[in-house]
Amino acid sequence: MNIQHVAGVIEQTEIERLRRLIFRSTKGKSFMYVQEYEDDDETRRKRSVYIIVFWDGAHIREKIQKVCDSF
Repeated sequence: MNIQHVAGVIEQTEIERLRRLIFRSTKGKSFMYVQEYEDDDETRRKRSVYIIVFWDGAHIREKIQKVCDSF
């Protein structure tokens, strides 16, 4: 068994949309962890770091990558 992960940064307003898309595309066979943070630059943008953990398989990896690339 091989566990893989995908990580990235996204705007906090887009987190729920990403969660729904990942859940639907993987049929609930993945785990998503999100941690919020604020940028230290002058814009003070609120972003979140996400990590998606899943059992390795070419089909599920392609689906997750396609969803993440759309953001």
